[in-house]
Amino acid sequence: MAVTLTQIRAFLAVRSTGSVHAAAGQLLVSQPSVSAAVASLARELGTVLFERHGRGVRLTESGEAFAPYAAEVLGLLEQGRNAAQEAANPENSKVRLVAVNTAGEYLAPPLIQAYRRPATRDATWPPKDRTSSSKPPGSLVSWPPRWKPGRRSGLSSRPLTSRM
Repeated sequence: MAVTLTQIRAFLAVRSTGSVHAAAGQLLVSQPSVSAAVASLARELGTVLFERHGRGVRLTESGEAFAPYAAEVLGLLEQGRNAAQEAANPENSKVRLVAVNTAGEYLAPPLIQAYRRPATRDATWPPKDRTSSSKPPGSLVSWPPRWKPGRRSGLSSRPLTSRM
């Protein structure tokens, strides 16, 4: 089977826009090239993926069945590309952290800042005595945290949900 990324991208673009013309505009290619890519993919898979519907197209049952796999293939390739780039340039890696408000505002920023600093990391944090404001030698952060929300630290946060 010789399915190409161009075919998968064209298929997903037509699926999301509902028309070959709109997909061509989204992909910045000609309409005939999108039509050819989708037709070639359908031939490769041995089934019809789209059917005409008014002035646009819609997925057939086969197209509906194939769509999540096509999206997953592109997603996995993107993740693989990101992993390769992060391995080549670890200083440009991204870390995604999810925390409740208090931890996100008071505990996570000093940990992230400490992670960014070149230091010897050992198992001295969190300290057993949480009332101490001094940090043991070699520890990453002091307790309690000194970071205050709103300070210019290069860190940003955003809520996962909005309150209704």
